[in-house]
Amino acid sequence: MALTLLEMRTRVANRVGTSSDNDVLLNKGQEKLAQMSKRRARATLAFTSGEATIPATCLILKKLAFDGYPCNLAPESEFVFPKYESNVTPEEFQISNGKIVLETKFTGSGTIVYVPKPATMSLDGATPEFASCEEAIIAYAIHKRYADNEDVIQAEYWKNQWLSEAEDWLDLDKKQNRQSFRVKAGSWS
Repeated sequence: MALTLLEMRTRVANRVGTSSDNDVLLNKGQEKLAQMSKRRARATLAFTSGEATIPATCLILKKLAFDGYPCNLAPESEFVFPKYESNVTPEEFQISNGKIVLETKFTGSGTIVYVPKPATMSLDGATPEFASCEEAIIAYAIHKRYADNEDVIQAEYWKNQWLSEAEDWLDLDKKQNRQSFRVKAGSWS
């Protein structure tokens, strides 16, 4: 049975003391697991004059494409997007203030693939979005609290606990969330 936020907060507090940061760190641990997992979501965004808002559920943007053609994240540079006035399909984009900004004034739809952000646990009875991840996120929170308190030995110990628990959780997650692979025609030569 999944531990609640209250139960996890109590376990962290029993180890490192009570802090308003405990809930933040438990939620951050869940986000770290999301980043490590292979879970992905897809959404279609409407672009107007080269801009679209990134969904609030997006933790990390992995891909952007227009009609199957990939659009690449542009290296940070001195120029400001959009740099072209045309409405042609863009090849590059930047991220700025929660928006995807294209290199052109493209108006149309694009598809993103992203790491979904897990729901924030805020109520005492809330449980993590991912099954069987409680030990990992508890270890993460304890590790970060020791690191913040500059207790190097305990921080290192709990970092290793976090990594071990995260690895165990990833093994379970991979078994439960297998991904299929597509092979493009003609790619085997």
